[in-house]
This record gives sequence, structure tokens and C-alpha cells, in this order.
Amino acid sequence: VMADCGADWTNSWRVLARVPLPAQDSAAAAGASSEAEEVLTYLVAQCTDPGSLAASRGPRIPPQQLQMLLRLAAQQPDMLRSLGLTPQQVADEVEALKASQVLLKMSPQDKLAKDRAAWSEWLARYSTRLQAEVAAGTSAEERTGCMNSSNPRYVLRNWMAQNAIDAAEKLDFSEVRALLDLLRDPFTTQGEDAAFAAT
Repeated sequence: VMADCGADWTNSWRVLARVPLPAQDSAAAAGASSEAEEVLTYLVAQCTDPGSLAASRGPRIPPQQLQMLLRLAAQQPDMLRSLGLTPQQVADEVEALKASQVLLKMSPQDKLAKDRAAWSEWLARYSTRLQAEVAAGTSAEERTGCMNSSNPRYVLRNWMAQNAIDAAEKLDFSEVRALLDLLRDPFTTQGEDAAFAAT
């Protein structure tokens, strides 16, 4: 679902630690439902807009050249191979073009609704999976600790590095030091800096 929605993988994996274990009583169930809704809302917010997703998933070959390569694949596959392409690669590019065209026609609201439905369905299956952990005796603290120790809260993003570079070029190394401090222990939630945090 992360790939289909164009979700930020780091942020999505990190917030999944907050999915509540299935509750044993009605009071706990109400709290779990509220937490699950917060997780769902956060996950949907991590998804890419249709235009950006279309751009990232579109064909690498321009559509005009793709049409020419399609004809070449049908009429002279050996010539296509001499260009370093296979008919399957051309077919894959055509599929990427079709998928990006579908995304470009989708409104942001429709994509949001689609992402919400996809995540809701996935989270329902995940909750069923968590029931097996509860049955095996796993506590919420164990699960959260394990997930948080596997999924970093901080990852170096291009914009972070660029901000640090820009500041360093002005002889201000505080941003570089702040990043280095965070990246020494990217899994921590102690002394965190919200500007860099995944969730």
C-alpha cells in the first residue's frame, strides 16, 4: 500500500508502531479506535499528490519516442535490440505512461479518498495480524520498542543536507552539528528536534 499510495516509507513505518493492539475491553477499545484514526489520518497525509506520483511513475522515454519504439518493436524487434531495448521494456514504458495518465486525471480529493480506503483496508488486515501477537503474549511495549528500534525517527533528507550546506557556506556550522547529533542515534525520541522528526 505504501508504494501504491506513494507514501513516505520512513514516516509510514515509524507511525505503524502506534497502531494499537486489539483491545480487551470496551473502554480500551474506544481509546484504541481514536489512536487508530490518528494513525490512519497521519498515514494518508504521508501520501504523494497525484501529479507528483504521476511524474515519479511516468515513463522514462518521452511519449513521442515511445510511439516510434512501439512500431519498431512490432516491425523490427532486432533493430530495437540493437538500440539496447527489448520489447518488454517498451511495453513496461507504455504501462508506465498509461498509469501516469490515469493519475494526472485524478483530482487530489479523489486520490485522498482512494489512499484513505487503501490504508483503511490494509490497517484492518494489520490489526488482524496484531491479534496473533496478542495471542502469543506480545505486549504493546515490546512491539512498540521493537518497531521503533527498527524504524528510524530521523533520516537524512536532501532538504536537510542542503540547509546544512547553505548554512555552512555562510560559516554557520550549527545546522551541520544538529544533524550530526540527530543522526548519531536516529532511533531516539529523547531530545528530539521536531523539524527533523519522522512522526
